[in-house]
Amino acid sequence: MTQTGADLLVVGGGLLGLSIAYLAARKNYHVLVCRLSDAARPQADTLRNQSWLQSGLRYIGALDTDERTLLAKEMLAGGFELHDELGIPRPTGFGIVRLADDAEGRKLERDAERMGVDVMKLENEPELRGLLGEFYAPESVYYATPEIPFDEPMLLRRLREGVKDARGVVQEIRDPIELNWEGSGESRAFSVMVDGRKLSPPPLMVLAAGAGNAPLVDSMRLDAAVRLQLYRTPLLVVPTTVMRRVRIFQDKVREFSVVSHPPSDNVPSGAMVVGTIEGTPTEFCRAHERRIPRADSEHFWRIDCLRRFQSTGRFTAGFEIAADGKRSVYPWIAKLSSNVLAAVPGRATLCMRVSRAIVEDLAPAAPATWERDIGVEWNGPIYMHHTYHYEALNDLADTDQA
Repeated sequence: MTQTGADLLVVGGGLLGLSIAYLAARKNYHVLVCRLSDAARPQADTLRNQSWLQSGLRYIGALDTDERTLLAKEMLAGGFELHDELGIPRPTGFGIVRLADDAEGRKLERDAERMGVDVMKLENEPELRGLLGEFYAPESVYYATPEIPFDEPMLLRRLREGVKDARGVVQEIRDPIELNWEGSGESRAFSVMVDGRKLSPPPLMVLAAGAGNAPLVDSMRLDAAVRLQLYRTPLLVVPTTVMRRVRIFQDKVREFSVVSHPPSDNVPSGAMVVGTIEGTPTEFCRAHERRIPRADSEHFWRIDCLRRFQSTGRFTAGFEIAADGKRSVYPWIAKLSSNVLAAVPGRATLCMRVSRAIVEDLAPAAPATWERDIGVEWNGPIYMHHTYHYEALNDLADTDQA
């Protein structure tokens, strides 16, 4: 049966957008996903992060008391659920966290017990030196933790295949979708602008465009204010790795984290993605306009074990989005109008859980009368920002202004 139209438009083709489309298509929605092309540089925020399957231990002691334990537990469970749903083996491995003293270690053990995960104190110095290389620092406390990276491009490919197998359509467009309101009062309605074409609104639309949700929500001019705040997070990409067995190292003394990606076809020499300072509030801009001010980069070079990567490292400007005054790790779903929803996952590993909550509440599918062919089919390869494909990508600004 040939699909001739759509009844659900999903704006955004990252993990959240494709997860929503995947579940909705299996619920007999005629889905159209629109996304910007990642050919020149990664547009999807999914492709601009550390690929860290969070255990939740990083956040359990830092969030609001009433919600932190539940959210922390959902992080690791949600990541595994995403893999299980797609029939992809759960990733394996371990991470290491460095703490200042035994008091911090006891706190970590209490948090791990609350969450029902295992941690193990590591006290063999030669072994630690072998695992961490030059990231090792003496006179500290180290624990093995259930922190592991995951293969986001693989998940995206599987989701894309699943959407298409269920008669959904995934297309790339040249410019971001725009929502334009016309009229007033009860006659007020919006149109959808796609690459210069003015279209009527679809029967149902879900905004899942990551940072791109900010201008879309603003353009809806809602009577009730929706507060979306963007944060720019600098990520240092180093085209090598000093850790072969440990995939994630979190140093809570020097305040940086490393996700180590081993050598592969896409990263021939391996790669490390390093995060350090918290996100800085910023205004929305498109991926090709994002810049990391040099003052932020200097924060990395003040850390002794990172300094030698100054000549070989490059920077990616990751964007995170927070809603309604909460931290960006919290998921957010909002009904903006009778046929428009918006969502952010909080963390990539929560995408399937957020998507399930959205799709379970959708009304039965409407007739598939909306436009379907508004872009070009997305079939291309998918790369993370730290891969060889984007070796020329560097969001470091020429000055301290960004």
